[in-house]
Amino acid sequence: MRSGDAYVKREGARWAFGTASVARVVVLENGKLLLKSLRAGAAGSELAPPGVEIAEFAARVGPEGTLVTSATAGWKLMDAAEKKLAQGELQLDLTVQRDGLRATKSYVIYPQSSIIRE
Repeated sequence: MRSGDAYVKREGARWAFGTASVARVVVLENGKLLLKSLRAGAAGSELAPPGVEIAEFAARVGPEGTLVTSATAGWKLMDAAEKKLAQGELQLDLTVQRDGLRATKSYVIYPQSSIIRE
């Protein structure tokens, strides 16, 4: 999906999205939803440290406030939806589920900018 210089590309359980100013790659691998790459520009400097598992979300759940992150194995992809919004922004929603807990991570990519809202 494209809008101006904004794009979202899916290859299996890998999503690449961004603009001419920023590029991001998120993957669901081994039951974990992880940030794999964050670049300043499509060919720019890598901002995510290599070899480090970076969770895409974290939340405290239950009465004890147990910390659950997307870097904990066991997540399954339930849905991946893309849509173009009113002013040309692209929205990507990734819904994962683990042990009865369902989470949706949303990204909005703004054309002609370096902004990706989460």
